Amino acid sequence: MEVSRVGETHLGVNQAGLEMKTADIVDKDLWVSKFKRLTAKLEDLTRQKDQFAQSHKWSEVESLPTTEKLVYRTWNALSDSYKNMKTYAFGVLSYMHNVQKLACDIRKQKSP
Repeated sequence: MEVSRVGETHLGVNQAGLEMKTADIVDKDLWVSKFKRLTAKLEDLTRQKDQFAQSHKWSEVESLPTTEKLVYRTWNALSDSYKNMKTYAFGVLSYMHNVQKLACDIRKQKSP
C-alpha cells in the first residue's frame, strides 16, 4: 500500500479534500494564530515540566495540563467544515500516542 493512501483507507479521509482544506486554513489568520499560540503554549509547558522535574516537584508536574489536552482542544475548536482535516489529525495524533506508549512499555521491559 502507498503511504500517501493510508489516510484515505484507514481514516476515511479524502486526500483531495484534505489538501483543499489545508490550503484554505493556511489563508485564515485566525487559525494560523491559534496554532502559533498552541505552539507557544506547548513550548512553555515543556519548560515548566523541565523546571518542576529538576526541582523534584512532581505534584506540580502532575497538575499541568497534558500536551494531548492542549492539542485536542485546539483541533476541536475548528469548525465542522474542516471535519476531514480533524479526522486526519486525530488519527495521526492517536497513532503517535500509541507508538509513544508502546516505546515506553518496551523501555520498561528492557530496564533491569
